[in-house]
Amino acid sequence: MDRKYRCLVVQLGTGAQVVQSLMALKAVQQLYPQVEYHFLVDDSHADAPLAISWLSQVHLFPKKDFLAEKDRRVAQIARWLSPFADQGWDFVFNWSTTETSSYLTTIIPSLIKYGLMRNKDLTSFMPDGWTQYRVGVVNENASQNIHLTDLLTTQMLTAFQIHLGDPENAGNQVVTSKNFFDSIANLSRVESQITVQIDGYEKELAKFSRYVLQKDPALTIRILSRNDSIEVEEQFFEDLLSSSFDGTLLERVQFKRKTSDFDRLSQELSSAEWLISGDPEGVQIASVLGTRCLFIAGSLPGLYRNGPYGNGHWIIQSNEPITGADIYSAFSYILEPSAEAKSQFENINLMSSSVRSPDMGGGATYQSVNRGALTTQAWFSKTCGQIARQWYCGWTPPMDQEFNREQLSPELVKELRESADSLKVLSQIYDEAYRTAGRLQQKSQRLKSEKLMSLEERDQIQKLGAKLKELDMLSDRMGRVKPMLTIFPNMLKVMMHNVQGTTISQMAIEAQENYKMLQDGAKTMSDMVAHALSLSKPVAVKTRPLTLVK
Repeated sequence: MDRKYRCLVVQLGTGAQVVQSLMALKAVQQLYPQVEYHFLVDDSHADAPLAISWLSQVHLFPKKDFLAEKDRRVAQIARWLSPFADQGWDFVFNWSTTETSSYLTTIIPSLIKYGLMRNKDLTSFMPDGWTQYRVGVVNENASQNIHLTDLLTTQMLTAFQIHLGDPENAGNQVVTSKNFFDSIANLSRVESQITVQIDGYEKELAKFSRYVLQKDPALTIRILSRNDSIEVEEQFFEDLLSSSFDGTLLERVQFKRKTSDFDRLSQELSSAEWLISGDPEGVQIASVLGTRCLFIAGSLPGLYRNGPYGNGHWIIQSNEPITGADIYSAFSYILEPSAEAKSQFENINLMSSSVRSPDMGGGATYQSVNRGALTTQAWFSKTCGQIARQWYCGWTPPMDQEFNREQLSPELVKELRESADSLKVLSQIYDEAYRTAGRLQQKSQRLKSEKLMSLEERDQIQKLGAKLKELDMLSDRMGRVKPMLTIFPNMLKVMMHNVQGTTISQMAIEAQENYKMLQDGAKTMSDMVAHALSLSKPVAVKTRPLTLVK
């Protein structure tokens, strides 16, 4: 790489997304250290990127100042961005999916752009597949198993490999570290102390803390709350206390309010051995600092968007309300695994995190430790990840890596058998749509002019267009009937929204490519179903010949 390339990342999302973006950017920076990295961030979340020395510059966007109606807002943004016009960007990545970030990315001049942008008519536009997947699947809360950090990393690495060539080094260094943020003092971790961030789970984490104080005399507790109100602290201790509670145990509790400040929160988490929290931003900061987390995740779809990244973390997942007793039972098992401890949290799904080796596909993954059988939702999550990797990476992990015979319950097998026929129908729909789009392209290509055509030619083209619309409606209906198939009609809408052709022929070619991708995705899911059904069949047990003994 002879010259210095300049890359700007736009991130106007949540604090958690800012930290995830920095983690992804660090992974890329290790592989492409010659690139100059800049970070454009909402000024309310600027502390994290400002604490990193390897960023060339952090640009603060005063988002609160841009509250005018849409037409005026675009002009305001354009004026604010005027200094960026002469900076000669080679790459701009919009890693947020906010409306304001899409205008910023569109206006900033750059040779290569990725992420959410705007067309001339101000409609949204996503030129790359990973952004389309994020909008059509991840943001729609569909179950899938590609961590947002891995998605961002892969998007940028793919772009750099295409335009800059292969990386110059192996990049095997660990991304997460206590030294990730330069402004955070390198404090020793406090042994035998757990840090509990109560925001969002105040009452249940008070009950969890009561169990710890009563049953684990060697542990002390540090409570963190973003709220500065004394009433929050008083309510916590009120929920903590009970008629049988020994008041002397409160000596082992330390309560700290107003930990919403990034520097203060990071300082607290850098010295923690454990963080128990349901707050995505706190969990992301702890992850990047190498602090082990027990993340209270709630439902499965948001897990790979908000969950901790790295090895040795734990996640409590449940579609039902999670209680303080659930959290304590899970934590007790983590500290001392046993069959007896595992039997205490049957109502929740306890998962452990790990990062797969590069030869196994890399990326963060979560595995259940107490639920052997896969739910339909969990199976679909693995399948959705396979489809995305097949679409955008050209590589998929071996199916045996995703699940085994013991994880296939009778209920899941029944659901997969019923879905097999629906998948065949869906594949036929996309096959017919692919061929119809091909005929539309051929018809329109033979026209002397798309503005002047005979009535017969117009009728033929209108019939083909009407047929495509009918097939798209059938696809949408299949997704409503079989929720497992929702990924396909969702992605079809996003793909077709981003068709950029200006003639009927060009749009038909793009439509063909989209239908072919969906057909390939349906085949991948069909292969996963067939593999699961083949594993579920009875297997003959080999026996040795009997030998008579006198």
